[in-house]
Amino acid sequence: MTRVSIAICILSALVIMSICSVAAVRRSCTHVLSTLHQLKTADTNGDTDRARELCSIVEDRWDEVQWVLKICVPYEKLSEAEKIICRLEPMLDSECSEFQAELVSAEVLLMQIYEGEVPYFTNIF
Repeated sequence: MTRVSIAICILSALVIMSICSVAAVRRSCTHVLSTLHQLKTADTNGDTDRARELCSIVEDRWDEVQWVLKICVPYEKLSEAEKIICRLEPMLDSECSEFQAELVSAEVLLMQIYEGEVPYFTNIF
């Protein structure tokens, strides 16, 4: 009976850790995505000062949540997101025409990270 109790405790701990990691990834991605949406809106409206400020905020938020994501998400996805987010401010300053495309790429990649960690039936099997 002791072995069964230990097994149930270990299984419960694993389930709780999985639920907490999913919640942490969702919260982290939502935190950065909300700022990316604000940045996209500011750039679309032509408010370059606000867009520069939001670029800095996106980088700061990414730095804040990155350590949580490193625990749960594959390194390749994080590395690609890091590259895109680091390029946003220089592209905005140089008035590059691909700035909106980079914003969309960052949003798509963060949504893939967000959805990739949710335990859908297709993700498990």
